[in-house]
Amino acid sequence: MPSPSRRTVLATGSALGGTLLAGGLPAQARAAGHADTSDPWHTVLDDADLVWQRMPRTWYEGPYLGNGFLGSGIYAEPGTETGSFSAVRFNVQHSQVQDHRPEFGSLFGLARLPIGWFTLEPVGAITGLDWRLGLRDAELTGTLTTDKGTLTLRALVHNSRSVLAVEVTPSEGERDFRWVFHPADAISPRADFKPLPDGYRGNPPAEVATHDGVSTAVQPLLSGGQHVTAWRERTRGRTRCLYVHVAHSYPKSTALGRALATVRGASALP
Repeated sequence: MPSPSRRTVLATGSALGGTLLAGGLPAQARAAGHADTSDPWHTVLDDADLVWQRMPRTWYEGPYLGNGFLGSGIYAEPGTETGSFSAVRFNVQHSQVQDHRPEFGSLFGLARLPIGWFTLEPVGAITGLDWRLGLRDAELTGTLTTDKGTLTLRALVHNSRSVLAVEVTPSEGERDFRWVFHPADAISPRADFKPLPDGYRGNPPAEVATHDGVSTAVQPLLSGGQHVTAWRERTRGRTRCLYVHVAHSYPKSTALGRALATVRGASALP
């Protein structure tokens, strides 16, 4: 058998990430283990899975999910005391979300804009974890252990629907865990360490609302247009699944409708 190129391997992984959403997460992600062991590429990719058995403290230590547009880095919520963790951060990023004010230069006027993040907030204090990022399925699986119980999770960014789906099954003591979205300031990240150009200011705060069961954070842009984060949680038995989509539009403000439709469509699948 000829040895595939790295491009072939990556293309194969992308195709697997495109399995249709069904029952919360893709059917491919729901398969128990890796049933078909006849394909040698299963062994090659499975052997390269990334494993975490202690909490990643920063974005560059944690798992990452994405499809080239929507992405999420996963790690401990900053600000907790050393050795004690109360929440897990799921960053929300999108490669199309940017400012449109070229008069302020590329670093400020055309910068990629921060969107925000979700925190997965258990009932108890986090005491341990066991996570695996499967390269073949582009899926994060594992458990989060607290002093009140456990949270079993599966997470991925769907390739074609561009939806972040996080499925969590809690033990009895963790049934009241919650998700919280934190909108970020829509300003160039360079503002943290470079002088602002004359006349430059950040975009207005995001507007958080609910539309028939779907929550949204609508970020208006001073240049016109908007980007919108939409999310919804669905419960099936003991399992709760969070669906998240980000849409961007410029110069028109049409992202809200697209974001709502995408989340409603994904979360309505059986």
